[in-house]
Amino acid sequence: MEIPSATDWSFPTLGPAFEANEYVGIDDTLDTKLAALACYRKVMRPFPHPRSEEAIRGLAAVRGAECGLGHAEAFQTVFSTWMD
Repeated sequence: MEIPSATDWSFPTLGPAFEANEYVGIDDTLDTKLAALACYRKVMRPFPHPRSEEAIRGLAAVRGAECGLGHAEAFQTVFSTWMD
């Protein structure tokens, strides 16, 4: 899953950068998500920090535009062969 200010700090030596290939629409739950995040007073920051309400709302709009939805969350599906 995409975590603002964590997935955008990827280091090439630790693996590839986050590349969204799955999207979930969150038009109905975006306000609930933001209300829940507001409870994390020591985690959320003022804009323009990636973990600000404005930045999270903006990222949801960008991800929604990428997949033809109003607002969305992005995920990266990774396939593993460890169970083979």
